[in-house]
Amino acid sequence: MTITSYVHSRQADWCVLRGALVGASILLASATVHSATPSTLQSQRAGAVVFDIPAQSLATALLRFSEQAGIQVTAPSATLQVFQTPGVRGDYTAVEALDILLKGSGLTYKFVDAETVVVRGAHTAAHTSGTMRLAQAGAGSEAAKADGQQTRSMAEEEVIVTAQRRGEESLQNVPISMSVISGQELDKSHSLGVLGELSKVPGVGLYEATQTGGASVSIRGASVNYPLFSGASTVGYYIDDIPFGFVSSAVLPDAGSFDLARVEVLRGPQGTLYGANALNGVVLIKTSDPDLEAFGLKARTLLSSTEDGGENYRGDLSVNIPIVSGKVAARATAGFSDYSGWIDRPNAGVKDANDREVTNLRLKLKAQVTDDLSFTLSGWHSKTQTGSPDMGLDGRVNASARLEPLSFDYDVLGAVIDYRFADVAMRSATSYIDYQNDSELDLRYIPNQNSLFTDLGAKVFAQEFTFNSTSTGPWGWSGGAMYRDAKDTIFQQFSAIRVEGPGIFPFANDEYRSESIAVYGELSRRFMNDRLQLSLGARYFRDTVSVDNLNTAAGPVEDTFEKVTPRTVLSWFPSDDAMFYASYAQGFRSGRNQNELTLAVVPDLPAADPDSLNSYEVGSKGRWFDGGLKYDVAVFYIDWKDLQLSRVVVPPSGPTFSALTNGQSASGVGTELRLGFEPIRDLNVDLNFAWNDLAFDSKVFTNGILWFDKGDRLVDSVKYNAGLSLDYAFPTSSRGWNTSLLTSVNYTSPRLYSTVSGPRRILAIADDVILTRLELAVEAPANWTISLFADNLFDEDPVVTHFPFNPQREARIRPRTIGVQLEYRL
Repeated sequence: MTITSYVHSRQADWCVLRGALVGASILLASATVHSATPSTLQSQRAGAVVFDIPAQSLATALLRFSEQAGIQVTAPSATLQVFQTPGVRGDYTAVEALDILLKGSGLTYKFVDAETVVVRGAHTAAHTSGTMRLAQAGAGSEAAKADGQQTRSMAEEEVIVTAQRRGEESLQNVPISMSVISGQELDKSHSLGVLGELSKVPGVGLYEATQTGGASVSIRGASVNYPLFSGASTVGYYIDDIPFGFVSSAVLPDAGSFDLARVEVLRGPQGTLYGANALNGVVLIKTSDPDLEAFGLKARTLLSSTEDGGENYRGDLSVNIPIVSGKVAARATAGFSDYSGWIDRPNAGVKDANDREVTNLRLKLKAQVTDDLSFTLSGWHSKTQTGSPDMGLDGRVNASARLEPLSFDYDVLGAVIDYRFADVAMRSATSYIDYQNDSELDLRYIPNQNSLFTDLGAKVFAQEFTFNSTSTGPWGWSGGAMYRDAKDTIFQQFSAIRVEGPGIFPFANDEYRSESIAVYGELSRRFMNDRLQLSLGARYFRDTVSVDNLNTAAGPVEDTFEKVTPRTVLSWFPSDDAMFYASYAQGFRSGRNQNELTLAVVPDLPAADPDSLNSYEVGSKGRWFDGGLKYDVAVFYIDWKDLQLSRVVVPPSGPTFSALTNGQSASGVGTELRLGFEPIRDLNVDLNFAWNDLAFDSKVFTNGILWFDKGDRLVDSVKYNAGLSLDYAFPTSSRGWNTSLLTSVNYTSPRLYSTVSGPRRILAIADDVILTRLELAVEAPANWTISLFADNLFDEDPVVTHFPFNPQREARIRPRTIGVQLEYRL
């Protein structure tokens, strides 16, 4: 990409974003918001009422039930705010209406008298604190308002997830080690996207793919050698119900962080719950659904300055429009970021060469056809353009005489059908991904070498059906089936300039394809008054993988891999405020044949075998002192067999490249701990720590040369990371003004780089990373918030990825950045 075309492309992005924002403004100006408060109607049937309660949150639905039935409802506040109900419309008694509203939630109820009903949550038969009262129509006392304020506070503390695909449930009751980043946190974030926030999650490692953008994600140290051409990711990556993963590479694109519901990170193998690439964990990115009832608008804008760089700009807008109240709604989100670089390329005559622009456009349309049937259509376009990678000597200068521009963009389309049968919820998710990545790599620091131009494309179609029980009895189950057809194309040129057109013989021109099916499920049974639960699960996976060199007419070489993997979980709920669990799970990843380029250099190199990972885990979650102290702790052991590794292949001419092979095994123990507490009023403290000792069980050789010694860690495997955040929020005035002061520190341990080049082993260790953030925010009663922030407060400049062949290619982090962000919600 020339500098001129790069500038023209940036101008085109402004046109796309401007058109999207103008379109959103037209929709905003022309939308007519209609709302009506249903009145209480008497039924012709004795003891019945004509209810008109649409699909919505359970808290709002029960409020409408209270108004229409004339009955006071008392319920656990932390639970009500997060469950969804299909609503109820028609001629029903109060008991019949409650049965419909609470169906599938796990909640029960009891009438205290003819005008009062108490709703209780799972495992809360004796629990009386943290409740709210939903008054009858017309009861608008100050006490009721105080109850509502208390309810909102408590609900904010309760974390709701969908990790087990059994509907919404409290994180407290999920027997999986996991972390959740809320949508509110993501909206306040100053990171470029979701990947920046994932790097702060305990047990998660992030390897920046500086050559092509994006990153590979690892959990509990189970990393890949390199994001590109080194096998599929060890972590499943879902955007809503869309599995985002490739055949030949572990690189994952970033996702815009604005207007998301939450991000869930599940640690350990999850194949019995998710059908794609869940060898040792899953990242679930949940976008916000359209609200069928209320018009909504929110926006944020950011202006900041980077040390030794320039100014950064960001703007995001989200609009929710009910098209047919209670039936059809649309939610549109648009965002644009322009971040300056800070690494100069004086030999190329460019200052701050590693600048970056990101465009995100998202549209979601939902139709509630009946109380039991809904359709959701979604589309997501994302494009990132970077002048050069974040690489340089001492973090400020790169001696290359060329720019190394890279761009990647993806389009995602999804269609979801939800249907609720009598005791079963069914979901059909259809998706298509079109991903393109173009990059240039300057290799002229190597004698007789030139530039390498890489075009990486991927197209993925997936169809998944999931089912889960909604009955409230002792048995519960979930299951699913998935079909996935993924194709990667790799086109590389080794030349002085990028050449396009017919007759070009590329350095590499390969197509990797994976056609897979998976059938998976879990069955659970509760015992001892619901205090003990046993879950058994299994997954059958079959994958046909092919490699085809498009430079020849030989045709594809394919192989088929299949495996049944189990999962077992025993959970114990000794009280409403504590749970313990023990689990065993196995993950699996397909192997791959070698391409013709590899076999031309190393003809006897065998195909890469599949690898499997066994995980044994015990953990506990709970809260003490009436919820004033929350904890989440897990201890685990990993045994990884035939782990896939990426070795260097040195051809007679041209650049080196990688080939996939196997090591013998790696194993190790580890632990994760999170504590959240409030030592004094209005001060929230969050402390997290993760450590693992995953290492090779024996020596690994390649070409007779030692590659890894016994006890060595895997390449780019994070041994431990930790985080501490202090959030002090307090009212500034009696008129609704609030102020918060937030500071956080995150630490990531050094990571290993090991390879064999020629007759010797090359070993390097990156720096540890300590990042400090400071923020002061003022929230106004008029729905806006302004915050002043400093990221990388002490201007740390660690080497996050060592490249021993050339110090100019050492990856760096953004220097100290100070700025202001303004948020508005209608």
